[in-house]
This record gives sequence, structure tokens and C-alpha cells, in this order.
Amino acid sequence: MILLQQSSLVIWATVSFWSVGMVLLARKVGEGRAYNVCLSSWADLLLAIIPALAAHLAVPNWLAGAAPAFLVVAVLAGVAWQSVTKTCLKYWGDSFHNLLVVPVLVFYVPVSCVMLATTPAKFVAAMLLIASWIGSVVFDNMTGRSNQAAWLIKHGQANGLRWNK
Repeated sequence: MILLQQSSLVIWATVSFWSVGMVLLARKVGEGRAYNVCLSSWADLLLAIIPALAAHLAVPNWLAGAAPAFLVVAVLAGVAWQSVTKTCLKYWGDSFHNLLVVPVLVFYVPVSCVMLATTPAKFVAAMLLIASWIGSVVFDNMTGRSNQAAWLIKHGQANGLRWNK
């Protein structure tokens, strides 16, 4: 049981680093300052719990066969999100998140939810995490936070960023 908890923690930490930490690092290196104004990107930390909990479960055969279709949908979701948020590639962190993190989460979270559906309580918990993330995405879109560069400029917070010169 301890080994299972440790492997789940390692998976959660890895997914969290790649979903939030790498975005901040990409912004620091590529744009001159680490920043994050989207609540939904912080909610990625919540979503990272779901694959971590499902890590020890066997993938059902029907789901393993559908993996390529899920992967194509995930990649298209990332490209679509890049288009919807009108993110320019010069915004390194946003582009990294949209084109890499979004597809990974779109692929692994639903697959993991199906694997976690071993009990109603686990399935409900996973759905609540997803609902909180969807709510934060809606909030970000309603408040203009999804286009982080525009939000920073509008609120006078873009000083020192390479693309704001």
C-alpha cells in the first residue's frame, strides 16, 4: 500500500510539474518573467490527482483499443484551445500549456476516470474535480484571463515581459 501511495505521489508531482511548473519556467526563459493569471491552469493540479489515483489500475481492453482515438481528440483539443484563446506562439508559456498540457490532460483524465469508476464514490469524486476545473475554465473565459497576455496588458502588469517592448 505504501508503494502504491508513493507511486501515485510521484505521478501527481510529475504531472503537476509539467502542467504548472514548466509553464512558469517557459515564461521565465522565453518571456522574461514567470506569471500565471489563469485559475484553470492552477486547477490542473487538481486534475493531476485523477491519473495518479488510477495509476495502479489495469486499463480495460475496450479502452486500450480506443486510445488512438482519444489521443487524436486530445491533440485536436490542444490546437483548438490555442485557436480559441488566440494565443500567439511568442507567448511561450501559454503555447506550451495549450499544445502540450491540454492534450495530455484531455487524454489522461477521461481515461483515468473510466478506470476509477470501480466504485460510485470514486467516480463522483473524479467528476467533482473535473467540474471544478470546467468551472475555472468558464470563469477564466468570462473574465478574459484565458488570454493572459491581453489580461496582463489591460491590468498594467506586462512590464518587463519581452513581448511587451
